Amino acid sequence: MTTTTDAIIVGGGSSGTAIQCALARAGIGRTVLLERGVLAGGPTGRSPAILRQQYGHAELVRMAQFGIDYFHSWQEHSSGNCDYRRIPLLAVAGEENLAAFDTTLEIMRECGARVEPIAPADLGRWIPGARHDDVLRAAIEPDAGYCDPHATALSFAAQARTHGAQLMQGVEVLDLLRSDGRVCGVRTATGDILAPIVILAAGPWTPMLAARAGVTLPIRTVRHSVAQLLRPAATPAMEVMLADYINGIYFRPEGADQCLAGSLRGADTADVADPDRFDEGISEDVFVELAQRMVHRVPDWTELGDGGGWSSLFDVTPDAYPLIGPVEQLPGLYVAAGLSGHGFKLCPAIAHMITAHITGQASRFDLALFSPERFAAGKPIVGRASYHYRTPLLA
Repeated sequence: MTTTTDAIIVGGGSSGTAIQCALARAGIGRTVLLERGVLAGGPTGRSPAILRQQYGHAELVRMAQFGIDYFHSWQEHSSGNCDYRRIPLLAVAGEENLAAFDTTLEIMRECGARVEPIAPADLGRWIPGARHDDVLRAAIEPDAGYCDPHATALSFAAQARTHGAQLMQGVEVLDLLRSDGRVCGVRTATGDILAPIVILAAGPWTPMLAARAGVTLPIRTVRHSVAQLLRPAATPAMEVMLADYINGIYFRPEGADQCLAGSLRGADTADVADPDRFDEGISEDVFVELAQRMVHRVPDWTELGDGGGWSSLFDVTPDAYPLIGPVEQLPGLYVAAGLSGHGFKLCPAIAHMITAHITGQASRFDLALFSPERFAAGKPIVGRASYHYRTPLLA
């Protein structure tokens, strides 16, 4: 059976559902979102869903600001509840990444983001018992926060449906259809769906789908593990998130007595993975390593408990910046992928950019910067700050 619609979105994570919602709100209500499993069943559902503005490129800072404002005013434009929680992000740096950290804060201030320096000796005010002898610089980002990624995707989808959009779960896209040198729809096991616009927002599965239409996207898929740590009963509850650029760890609270922790070190997420066949658990070695880094920063947490954890996937580009926008070699095809683990916080901005291009409206952001063809054109994105870890990991 063949059906027709105005636009097809492939992928039911935060980006795909945000794009469909934005298109619907812009008046393009005849859209179909196809999800091979269930909404937020891929990397979105395993994301810590942290909202922060610390980036080494001004455009990403502005996109992250747009996202924070969007989530903060959620009820004004979306159905349901994203379970948004505003909570400060404490960031610390030592000698190794001091220059990158200072540049990051400078970029944030240039973009109007609120970031407040604090004395390293005052870390204990934010995280009781925090170690500070190796900290040369510290800052608080008061407008940071996090959401429930499942609730967010479901809410985007619910809002889109109120404008006539259609959602199909459990439907895998087998191929992209082409005619007269442009995309004209997709093929599924239940039939073809025709549309002049196809948007690939399928995360790690995006490059494989694009390749079936002869489009090469420079995206590799890697594993990223998240540990669920149980806060020792005798320690105070957490009222802050942490980005530790000394140990290369981030964490945020989860419920009353837990926190989620993951690595900021690129070397820890370098294992290429098959998105259809990868270990979704967290190894004992990785869990212990993350726990040790946590205890290094907060020695009082020596008796923290094991709440388990999981592994997800990052779809990463060579410059670690997203691919967003139209694919020049196949008109009608759009991409929102290669998000390198930052997709959740950027999804409102990504949806805005693609919707603005499709509807011919002005965008707040530089879509050309994120062109899927930029690597072939020799124009990778170069940020002003990047973090590197040359020292050995903690024993």
